[in-house]
Amino acid sequence: MFPKLKNFPHKAQDSHYRAKLSRFQNVDTDVLISLYKDIEQSHKAIIKALDSASSTQTFYFSADAGNCAKTMVEIKNVLFSRGIRDFP
Repeated sequence: MFPKLKNFPHKAQDSHYRAKLSRFQNVDTDVLISLYKDIEQSHKAIIKALDSASSTQTFYFSADAGNCAKTMVEIKNVLFSRGIRDFP
């Protein structure tokens, strides 16, 4: 009946996953832009710190950098859905 729905990941049908995707939907646009900039600065600082980190620190810094990147993508998707493509 709906052949494309069979290929859709089960994860996307999970209510927790949908809630996570919409966690920034009710946040003001100016706040989202400010939050994005703050996270972006943190991400850059973590990447810079990776250069001089020990092997143990590298593991944790990499995880933090990954979390920052994921959150930035979530925020960017919400901003895109609001029609905001370029933000300072």
